[in-house]
Amino acid sequence: MLDLDKYLDIKLPPKRSRWNQIHQTVEFVLHACHDPSPLRDELERTFAELRMIK
Repeated sequence: MLDLDKYLDIKLPPKRSRWNQIHQTVEFVLHACHDPSPLRDELERTFAELRMIK
């Protein structure tokens, strides 16, 4: 499992997450990657789920 995968799995939130860093990283990636792709869609969807449980 990649390091960031643990943050993307909605069923396994880390015990000591760094929500600010996660938020900033995702926002950076979404602003830097304008091309539509399945990975971008998945990141947006997963990020929206994380914001709902935070």
